[in-house]
Amino acid sequence: MRFALMSILVLLFSAAALAAPKVGDKIHRKGLYTSQGKTGEVAMDTEIISYDSAAKKFLVRDTINVIGSSAPQVTDTLKDSSDMTSRDEVVGIISNCAQYGGNRQVLTLLGQSYDTCVLAIDNGTCKGTSWVADVPFGSLALDISCPSQQIDRLLLPARADQGGELSSVWGK
Repeated sequence: MRFALMSILVLLFSAAALAAPKVGDKIHRKGLYTSQGKTGEVAMDTEIISYDSAAKKFLVRDTINVIGSSAPQVTDTLKDSSDMTSRDEVVGIISNCAQYGGNRQVLTLLGQSYDTCVLAIDNGTCKGTSWVADVPFGSLALDISCPSQQIDRLLLPARADQGGELSSVWGK
């Protein structure tokens, strides 16, 4: 189950990094998952570690920690700069949300309000909802289920009273 949860998180969150991406762009989320009747905490950090200007590739690191289990899983992925979603594109999705099949919503998480575009997710493995916002990597929050991976529910970030955390930093 731990591997399945980590694979799903990497797939869903690292697919779209904001640009003009910069080394140091980072987002941290801590939330809850339910699997086979058990609930646990999971934290995920996504960060741009480096940029190779000759190859035009970013090194993106995902660190996933299922709280209370073994060591965090760290995955480094090289991504072509052309595959990185720009910050302008994310702002365009929010501004033109209905054209993308979504609904605009102001989402307040952990004391901060965000203008978001709420989009349905169905990638064949997972179904649920993503809140796209002007934050590093574009995806502010996620509420999904992935039955084939034995994930009944994944909520990132969780509410503060559930131990949720959310922070982001734009690179320089």
